[in-house]
Amino acid sequence: MTELRNRRVSDTMEHDCSTVEGNITLKEFVDEYLLRTGKRCFIVMKNNRTRGLVTPA
Repeated sequence: MTELRNRRVSDTMEHDCSTVEGNITLKEFVDEYLLRTGKRCFIVMKNNRTRGLVTPA
C-alpha cells in the first residue's frame, strides 16, 4: 500500500470521457460507442444535463 501513499485520485482518473445520450439502447451504445471508440468512460446526458456515468467492466 505504500505505492498509493503519495498518489492522488487525479493522477489515475480518466480525462477524456465521451458523452452519450441516455435514451439510446444498450445495443446502440455497445455498437456505436464502446466497440468503435475503445473508450472506457462515458458521461450520460439527458436534456443537456449530466445524468450519470458508464464505465464498462
